[in-house]
Amino acid sequence: MKRLATGLLVSTATLMFTLGGAVRAQDMQMLHFGDDSIEAAAPVSPLVEKALQAYVYGYTPVYFDVSMKTYTNVAAPSENPNQMWAPLNQFFHGRRQQTAENTMGVAPNSDTLYTMAYLDVSKEPIIWHLPAWAGHYYVCPIHNQWADNISVGNRTNPGPIEVDYAVTGKDWHGTLPPGVRRIQMDSDHAMILCRIRQDFDPASLTSAHRFQDGMALTPLSKWKRGQNYVPPAGKVDPAISPWMLSTVPKQIMAMDPQTFYSRMAAVLAINPPTQEDSEAVANLRSFGIVQGQPFDFAALPADKQDALRQAMVLGPPMLRRALGNLGPRVNGWPYALVVGRYQEHYLKRAAAAQFGFSGNMMEDNMQSINLRDAAGAQLNGSHRYTIHFDAGKAPQVDGFWSFTVYTAGTYDIFAPKGRNPIGNHDRINPLHFNPDGSLDIFVQSEPTGNAAKDHNWLATPKGVDFMVYFRTYGPHPEVYSFNSAAGQPGYIVPALVRTGD
Repeated sequence: MKRLATGLLVSTATLMFTLGGAVRAQDMQMLHFGDDSIEAAAPVSPLVEKALQAYVYGYTPVYFDVSMKTYTNVAAPSENPNQMWAPLNQFFHGRRQQTAENTMGVAPNSDTLYTMAYLDVSKEPIIWHLPAWAGHYYVCPIHNQWADNISVGNRTNPGPIEVDYAVTGKDWHGTLPPGVRRIQMDSDHAMILCRIRQDFDPASLTSAHRFQDGMALTPLSKWKRGQNYVPPAGKVDPAISPWMLSTVPKQIMAMDPQTFYSRMAAVLAINPPTQEDSEAVANLRSFGIVQGQPFDFAALPADKQDALRQAMVLGPPMLRRALGNLGPRVNGWPYALVVGRYQEHYLKRAAAAQFGFSGNMMEDNMQSINLRDAAGAQLNGSHRYTIHFDAGKAPQVDGFWSFTVYTAGTYDIFAPKGRNPIGNHDRINPLHFNPDGSLDIFVQSEPTGNAAKDHNWLATPKGVDFMVYFRTYGPHPEVYSFNSAAGQPGYIVPALVRTGD
């Protein structure tokens, strides 16, 4: 699937997802999704596998559509940082970090500020103004409905210079004003999601707010360089309002087959499949799912109705299993090699979308999620763990790196009395390195009892399963590179070693 000029594909090899455990190859049923495969949790018929393939293929664009309609269902941008709402073609600006009160997002980032907008460029381009800024690291990828993205940020726009981008739809071929850079989308809808570094101190927040305030979105027909545009109020759909505080995966799980697959057929007309997806499109057609045409579940034969129903039951837990295996795993940390440019990795794309649609490219944000300690046991707040970096082995970045704790299963930010997140960008409470230059992060529910060590305390929920999210922003090539021949990442994140109860 060749969508968006996002750079080199890291790997096109089929990666096999497994549940782990000693299962003989002849006893395993593998389900296939483009360039991905996963072991079936229980045997399924060939027809149900095809229904699962239809579900997985269309999950991501449906996710985007549900998210867009939910997050834009307001008259004016929200001022609550945990409710990232704004009308179409307007920015939401989060003025402080995300907290556990955010029940809409899935594992939201709590060590940056968010700025987000959904764009409708079906009628004309939208001019996106980025101000000159010599402050903290930022990355602002723009996504299509397939979760592929074009990177915009410090790496692609270095130096404190103003930039005007024109985000154009799939069928627009007009002329832009001089000096305006084109971002050609293969869809009529897009999402911008900026992550802006803040260092937990007033000065960095003020600087980040200034950068947010300098951004602007203006329809091309209303745009004049240097002039402000006042957008109209957004439109509110009362039918969507009751769902505003629900996550997108929960909304999708509440759909019946008629609703889900009808939505799939509709959104595929907005962001059409490419020639590389011809087999997947033919499979959809075999179930009566045709882009831009009405879908009638009741008109299908009984066996196909049953298969599509089963797919909607089996699909969500399968995507959760696949999420933990987006790439090779070392020390419990999986390395997602194709985030932001999925091509025919349909299962990885859907699994990543279920967890959080807007993944950055590895070059901008190498990140990983870990639910296991060094021995392979589930992380739990009843135990104490240590993450140890040898001297000089902390990740090399142009931005920053951090660890964040979330509750397992719900992916909510854990809001403790101690520190969460923790990283190298906290100016108020900086990390303490050992005399030999090494670094220890203490992952536990209670303080260490040592004032110096408590600078490096990452708090966990007591007695509850949790997961740790590791993020690097502006990673150096050795951090995000992968040695395919050796099957190892260029940078290995240390394991969480259990040190006590």
